[in-house]
Amino acid sequence: MAHRKLVKGSAHIGSQKQIKVYYRELCSIKKAHGILTAEVVISAARDKDNPLNGCFQWHDGKAAHLYRLTQARLLIRSVHYEVVEGDGGGPSIVRAFHLVEDQQKTGNAVSHYVTVAEVQRKSHYRMFVVEQAMLQMQGWTKKYGRYRALFPIVKATKQVRKRLQP
Repeated sequence: MAHRKLVKGSAHIGSQKQIKVYYRELCSIKKAHGILTAEVVISAARDKDNPLNGCFQWHDGKAAHLYRLTQARLLIRSVHYEVVEGDGGGPSIVRAFHLVEDQQKTGNAVSHYVTVAEVQRKSHYRMFVVEQAMLQMQGWTKKYGRYRALFPIVKATKQVRKRLQP
């Protein structure tokens, strides 16, 4: 049997100790309500004494702005192209914009979206997109790599990663 340990799934979530507190509280909410949904979590977290309360922005003005930022990101990620190659294969659906990073003169990295054409024209954008894709595949492999039916995909991913390494 595999050994399991709670770990952070996101950088913004807090310390290892907090993860355990959050897990226990989420399990408690699930037990109390019979189901765990975002709506149920928010309802429980409204109580200032709930350990999840600090995970949320309760100032409505700030929360509204943050939500609009989330909506804008979703909008940008939702615009796609249907690409039909000349090889007779079926159409592929690809995003019209990719998130990339640029270094500012101050040395700080700034994330922003660029078109597929810009990714194709600029090698540093291409490299960034490929690196992000490989990180996503690495995460996918960790998440699903234990399933026998997916072993061929895991093997192919490792081969691609090996080819791309300098």
